[in-house]
Amino acid sequence: MRRSLPGRRAAAVLLAGASVVAAGAGGLLTSTPAATAATVSYAQGAATSTGHGYWTVASDGTVIGFGDAHPFARTGGDTLNGTVLAFTARPDGTGYWEASADGSVAAFGSAGAYGSMRGVALWQPLVGMAVTHSGKGYWLVASDGGIFSFGDARFYGSTGGMKLNKPIVGMAATPTGHGYWLVASDGGIFSFGDASFFGSTGSMTLVRPILGIAATPTGQGYWLVASDGGIFTFGDAVFRGSLGGAPRVHPIVGMIPTPTALGYWLFSDDGDVVGFGNAGFYGSMTRPYNGGASIVFPYQDKTVSSPPSWWSQDAGVDITPLHGQCGNAAVLVAVASGTIVGEGINGFGPSTPVLQVDSGPLAGRFIYYGHTSGDLVAVGAHVTAGQPITHIGCGIVGNSSGPHLEIGISQTGGWWVPPVHATSQEMYNLLLSAYS
Repeated sequence: MRRSLPGRRAAAVLLAGASVVAAGAGGLLTSTPAATAATVSYAQGAATSTGHGYWTVASDGTVIGFGDAHPFARTGGDTLNGTVLAFTARPDGTGYWEASADGSVAAFGSAGAYGSMRGVALWQPLVGMAVTHSGKGYWLVASDGGIFSFGDARFYGSTGGMKLNKPIVGMAATPTGHGYWLVASDGGIFSFGDASFFGSTGSMTLVRPILGIAATPTGQGYWLVASDGGIFTFGDAVFRGSLGGAPRVHPIVGMIPTPTALGYWLFSDDGDVVGFGNAGFYGSMTRPYNGGASIVFPYQDKTVSSPPSWWSQDAGVDITPLHGQCGNAAVLVAVASGTIVGEGINGFGPSTPVLQVDSGPLAGRFIYYGHTSGDLVAVGAHVTAGQPITHIGCGIVGNSSGPHLEIGISQTGGWWVPPVHATSQEMYNLLLSAYS
């Protein structure tokens, strides 16, 4: 553990002291309350390593998981005495930590308990936390920029001895774990170790204060987020949208980028979640997840399918059979009622059926079944949801490395096959709901 010393200007990642954490579909929850709060609110959470789910944490320490985010049992560390102000997950998504303003830290799942500031008189309250790239250590940061390092987290400097214009509200670590950024509420950035400075909002007049920062996977850029949902990008961080300028009853309290950095989620203090780019919506404390529609899972026998953790996305969603099954051992069904309007798509094989949905929220859109063979219905036939229509192709079918299904959905008014990642997250959400 090290106490802060003055550092140099830079940029950072993490959430300021807030009261909500991100969540995902399924509404899985574990009750690990800290002190009883009169009103439970929420703060930013953490995304899973797949990017197909997220956790949110309530101010009383209760963690809610959505998508493929599953809450974990407490395995060590402190019993939290106050409101949870910081939350971060292991890079592999197998555990996470909660921290309160007095410096207490609780560990869950495979997250190790490497120490805390509990029992130590802090000059200023804790406001943020960041994990090392190995997941075997973490830093805590106080509002004066004091840094406390534990496990394999090294001390690279701080603003603890500096006079700040505004308080520090969060931090983020570089991908190497050999540096970090601190961010102040005016957007001033302070960088330490191998963290480079890419710009700040320190000299700008902000409508609302900055509350957190998130780094890109390369470490060559970062996003800043304001309490009105405004997003500011620096370095190689890409702007995917924001809530800035929109009237809000509940302020934004945090932001989490997707693992690919092609999108991000914003979290508000009532537990709502809004995604941009390839950040899918998996549910929140204010809105249930149903994918906007429902479909039947395309594998007639779901035990033949690989689990969601194996699925991948491009134009559609690739789902391999669990043990390489194909042909009659891997029958595929219509995911919705509609008409087979085409067969064969370049790159996907000559037997690829295309289903046009005829009812519900997806009516009029096309769903294709790539890398299939042995079609069971003819073009022009009407099918019902759950009706067998084709099989996983054996061997190499189209541009493929082996038996699997790529299933995708068209853009509204678009051609059968959408651009890469244009609708794949939507298809994934529908499939995940059907699989579950």
